[in-house]
Amino acid sequence: MDGSQSNAFNPQQRQSPFAPTVGRPPSRGKNQRKNVSRKWSNKNQQKNTNANISNNDKGVQRVDSVSSVASGGKKSSTSTKGGKKKHETKDRSTPTQSERSLNTPVEEIADQTNALHVEAEDPADAKRAELTESPATRSSFKDFYRRLRAEERLSFKDAEKYAMSSLSDGSLPESIHWRVFLELADLAKRSNRFEEARNLYQQVYTLQPYASQGWLEFSKLEEECGNMNACAKILFAGLEYCEYSENLLTRAIKHEEKRGNISRARELLSRLKHVGIEKVWRTVLEGAMLEARAGNDVMARRVLKYLMHHVPWYGPLYLEAYKLEKDLGHSKEALAVVERGLDAIPRYGPLWFGAFRLCEELDLEDHIYRLPQSMAMIDRATLSISKELIWKVHLEAAQMLERSSTENLDSSTDPTFLQVMEMSRKRFALTMISCPPNLRWKVWLAAGRMEVAAGNSDIARRLFLRAHRVVPDKGRAVALLECARLEEFVGDVKLANAILCRSRNVGGSDWKVWLESVMLAIRNGNYTKAIALSQKALRQHSGTGRLWASLIQLRHLADVEEAQFESLALALNAVPKSGEVWCEGARIHLNPFSHTFDLHRANRHLYFATKFTPQYGDGFLETLRLLILDQLFHGFFDISRLELRCANADPNYGPVWFHCRSGPTETARNVLARAVNLILDEVKIHANLYIIAFIRRFAVISRITQTGEQRSKQEGRSTSSWEKLLDQELLSAPSLKVIIENGTKNTNIGVELLESSIPPSNFIAGIVELSQHHPIQNLTLSERRKVLFGADSLFS
Repeated sequence: MDGSQSNAFNPQQRQSPFAPTVGRPPSRGKNQRKNVSRKWSNKNQQKNTNANISNNDKGVQRVDSVSSVASGGKKSSTSTKGGKKKHETKDRSTPTQSERSLNTPVEEIADQTNALHVEAEDPADAKRAELTESPATRSSFKDFYRRLRAEERLSFKDAEKYAMSSLSDGSLPESIHWRVFLELADLAKRSNRFEEARNLYQQVYTLQPYASQGWLEFSKLEEECGNMNACAKILFAGLEYCEYSENLLTRAIKHEEKRGNISRARELLSRLKHVGIEKVWRTVLEGAMLEARAGNDVMARRVLKYLMHHVPWYGPLYLEAYKLEKDLGHSKEALAVVERGLDAIPRYGPLWFGAFRLCEELDLEDHIYRLPQSMAMIDRATLSISKELIWKVHLEAAQMLERSSTENLDSSTDPTFLQVMEMSRKRFALTMISCPPNLRWKVWLAAGRMEVAAGNSDIARRLFLRAHRVVPDKGRAVALLECARLEEFVGDVKLANAILCRSRNVGGSDWKVWLESVMLAIRNGNYTKAIALSQKALRQHSGTGRLWASLIQLRHLADVEEAQFESLALALNAVPKSGEVWCEGARIHLNPFSHTFDLHRANRHLYFATKFTPQYGDGFLETLRLLILDQLFHGFFDISRLELRCANADPNYGPVWFHCRSGPTETARNVLARAVNLILDEVKIHANLYIIAFIRRFAVISRITQTGEQRSKQEGRSTSSWEKLLDQELLSAPSLKVIIENGTKNTNIGVELLESSIPPSNFIAGIVELSQHHPIQNLTLSERRKVLFGADSLFS
């Protein structure tokens, strides 16, 4: 290491007070061979010594035997392997106390030096041994940890002062000082003193390089700071010491996958091929999930089957295999995996709920709306699942029957509708009986929603009021929200407004109440009130991305594009990791009527939207629109990569996502497939608008090039400054709306262009149908129910 370059992972070259003193660990294989060879050499030396005893006098025998024992490094055997004491026996090769006194001081010093040399020959084993803590050491650290947390509640500075004093006063053994430095590094990181935290983490792996926690937390710090390469180096350096650490290996695999280095992640997994599966099965499971996320379904299935054979008692393993088959559309194969898992672990709840969804899907494929296969599985579950989950089983059965009747049967003509709804009511009654008392209010609300779907508004109102009487203070806003939705559903908008107003005035009101108030104003066309409510809501809930997203949309409805950009900038400053806000920014650049129509910037916004909030489905659907527009003139488009990303993320909410989803059991791939037809049809209808928007943008860029601004860009203008210049020119250029209006005026035949009848607001919400807000009274009952109750789960 003398000739190597100084860096963070060559610690011996660092001139720092926190410079690590432990270098690269010795190879375990070589170390084991060294121990074995030393063991046999000691045995041979012992034999030679015993052979020489008969040829020498007793004095020589005493000195030789003492030297032999010291050089061999063997301790006198006082206990057996099982921990029982052994009877002491005299050994001719072990000197007695009187014989030891005959040794000269020089011989004793030589013996001690040899013993120390043997002990210091393998410092790695000594460091590893420090990880095994005695009960007294563990107790002292627990006392320190409790006191540290108490001091932290007062201030970080007091906690750091106490930790430093504990290091210096000798109250903690030196073998656990690395734990103290780990706590100090965490305090420094939470105080945004990142450089100090780095130094402290270096001190941690200097004192104890064989503890995976230090490497793991250090890598998290660098990743949070955006230093992805440094994070990778730290993880690989940690794996040099903790070769088979499950936490480090899993994190390193995920990190390489995040960076797109799938082959490097597979190299990390390859080191496990010579290790017993009982030691590394969790990491192998992560490898199977890696292959599934990479689209290598065959390999993922093989590894999961192998693990199910060797680790049959681990429930999440069957769950991952079930999700893989279900995501690929293999419902029967997924049900076979679930049955295999239930045979091995009959009380594992998540597998039962997966079986319910599969059986429901199979029943609906056969158009059997009483769901006999699903109900049989429900009855099986009540006999096997833990008692704490019985109420959830009945609730799932009730909601399955409700979905089957309301989405597939006609309430006015089909007698099966009433029969299935009655079965649902009975299941709700069983749910109420077995439900914990603190959750019964949610069951009342769910039952009320069922009556809304059945068209019994008066019964639903009584159930909602009963829920409101028993709801705890924390959930009171949710109960009032359901009451307001019911009143809007039946057409009493004034009463719905009054209920929401009361709910907003409750101390610590939920952000969902504010969002519902905004949406109520939008549905009734009162955009000014909606903007005022959004601004007031953001004063209380400035960290809620959905409120910011609604304000950005409202700014466009008010026909003020500059205000829309201002709101977007404020939102990104307040919630920079909100996928909803990034998605709204992308919609601005995807709107053909926008002055700043730009597919490249829309792509950047959508990348952040799907990165920060992958569960927000609208980000993936807008990415689908982007792909269609980008390949508009090619006649074909490939969405296989987007489909894989969407399936891995498994989104669960979003207005456009709910609009494209037929039900909660539908997979992400099916939702995306349905969205392809819907969005493609819309793009075809408005293809002329998109073409004009492209031409307008190219014309503005061409004008900038002709005026010489492009030359200054090439001379060193940054991307951000170029985008600012381009935005200025695009905002000053005539909008698409003005161009169409001028085109209509300049036509000599007096024919109005069809494009002039299309409002720009049709493109603000992703789907034209969702962008055109209609009063709730103008919708059908099923559409009302989907708008008001279909986008919010009570038991999420």
